[in-house]
Amino acid sequence: MDLFDAFITRESCRAYADRPVEREKLDQILSAACLAPSAGNGQPWRFVAVTNKDTLARLAPLTRVPGINQWVGQEPCIIAVWEHISDRMTARYGERYVAQQWPAMDIGLSVGQLCLAAAGLGLGTCILGCFDEGQVKALLDIPVEGRLRLLITLGYPKEPAPPREKKRLPLDTVARVID
Repeated sequence: MDLFDAFITRESCRAYADRPVEREKLDQILSAACLAPSAGNGQPWRFVAVTNKDTLARLAPLTRVPGINQWVGQEPCIIAVWEHISDRMTARYGERYVAQQWPAMDIGLSVGQLCLAAAGLGLGTCILGCFDEGQVKALLDIPVEGRLRLLITLGYPKEPAPPREKKRLPLDTVARVID
């Protein structure tokens, strides 16, 4: 799939087929995420990919609050993305590194690449920002000091559909060029 086709076709998937994600594809997707640029090459992302059915069954309820994420539990994989800030980066940039939110921006770039790589391989994703951080970290053995930023569901869409029209603000509303 062409990269620009992935921009058009990638959308949040909330209905997954009962089909596992091949380990080779999972490795490709995680590798694509790790190729993202980052401030000072800090690479503040860490990933935990969960494909174990028992762990997924325990993880799904930790994402649900009234009206949100009720569909979670059918996907064959959830990827936890947590922030690791190295001593090297804080020594190099000091408080600026965290105050300017460089790690969060870098993780955003990484997750964007992860989702586009998944789309390119015919997989769907949905980024979750609502979950019980403490309980998810305990379940997945994520260090207390690392901020859990996102969970991403991953799998084959239940019913592949043509991309929906993306409703976006007009380009001239959000961007300008200074010639």
